[in-house]
Amino acid sequence: MAIQAPRAKSKHALYLFAISILLPACGVGQFSHMPQDQEHEENQTSSEDISAVQNPSNAAQISDPTIIELGTCESNFSNNANNACQKLAVACGGYAHSEVHLRIQYPDAGIAPAGTIIFGSGGTGTNWVYNPNNPGNKIHMAMNRLLVDGYTLVERAWTDGWWGQGQAGDGLVGPACRYVELAKWIKANIHSQGGFCAMGNSGGSSEIAYGLTHWDADAVFDFTLLSGGPPMGNIAKGCFPNQAPNWKNQCLNLWNQFGHADACGRLDIDPIVMNDPNYSGTVVASDNACGYASTQRAQFDAAFATSTQGDICSTQTPGTANYLAHESVLSPNAVYDYPSTDMHFIFGTADCTEAALLGKLYAKRITSQRTMDHLDGVVHSIWKDLHGSKRAYQILKNRCH
Repeated sequence: MAIQAPRAKSKHALYLFAISILLPACGVGQFSHMPQDQEHEENQTSSEDISAVQNPSNAAQISDPTIIELGTCESNFSNNANNACQKLAVACGGYAHSEVHLRIQYPDAGIAPAGTIIFGSGGTGTNWVYNPNNPGNKIHMAMNRLLVDGYTLVERAWTDGWWGQGQAGDGLVGPACRYVELAKWIKANIHSQGGFCAMGNSGGSSEIAYGLTHWDADAVFDFTLLSGGPPMGNIAKGCFPNQAPNWKNQCLNLWNQFGHADACGRLDIDPIVMNDPNYSGTVVASDNACGYASTQRAQFDAAFATSTQGDICSTQTPGTANYLAHESVLSPNAVYDYPSTDMHFIFGTADCTEAALLGKLYAKRITSQRTMDHLDGVVHSIWKDLHGSKRAYQILKNRCH
């Protein structure tokens, strides 16, 4: 079978090529090549007077998005001949072009199309979801079965990350518009029929969540599967767990209610730990379970860094908590009703990070159709676990239509 490729809009090809040449010369949209054979551990990002910091992003800043087609790339999928790799540059909301690579796998000829699923890796989204050379990643089992079922699978990898240092100073809400515009392009150029769906783990789940809460992704997706997050559910609570009113108590209740205490250990603020001198079980620091680690705080610092604004997550100053709340998935401007998008969440009881707890805050706020799983013994990156990968397959197979 000939390898299919994303359909280019041929009448604009020359125009787009010219733009891709001219933009770097003008200092806009500097594109670089991404290593195609890397897969790193997912970052467990799992992020007063508002005038003290820059204004948060909001929907009023939207302008017409622009997607530039930059040609093909290496998919590095020697075990699947039905694949393609497409480079794009995406701009929207007044934010500059950012390069993204799409690795696309098509089902064999003769299999009826069942739909298209976009997969998003964690951290800042610079890596593929699956590396064929890493047998420890079990998601390939789910992906192979989905191909047999007729699904087209698309992995996205941002050259500079969809947030973080590569988008320094832009925060989180604003840059997330690129993901929705990318999904629209995939739907128009790669998707043929059936369900149009997305799955993201950890930071990848935040990308989907921001799209739904702030960028009208309900009009794009039929179904979304979020796992291990979104860790940006409430950035202020993640950055300042001890200062956020009543968060530690809420965190403790979520930790115990959903099995994390059994798989990870009891929090140091648990009455059983504090009041029972004979308790000899594992004790987990609540600062770590309820808030971001230092490496994650540094990523949030970079995401918001400007010449006048420094370590916004590492050091609390007047106005920062309010600002970070506006930049969270659960911002005051967030939308929680998605009549066109079915949703499911997967959390592992052995996810001992803050991402699972901050993600549950979002899951509980949704007012439309959504369901939730807690898988015993499954860790933060659910698709590196056989049980997690099997459950992801079952959910996508049954609900992406």
